[in-house]
Amino acid sequence: MSGLGEVDSDDLIYHMPPFPELDKVRLRNYITGFHRAFPTPPSAWMNWSSTGT
Repeated sequence: MSGLGEVDSDDLIYHMPPFPELDKVRLRNYITGFHRAFPTPPSAWMNWSSTGT
């Protein structure tokens, strides 16, 4: 996640209810954990053509 440090300021506070406010370090850890839990994008494992939509 080196890109997060290059884009956002050091005093970044990310707020998205219902999650607690995250500073840059906690946001980086959240993003890393999320990507570990869901390593592939939804488009890679969802077959939209089989749903009829």
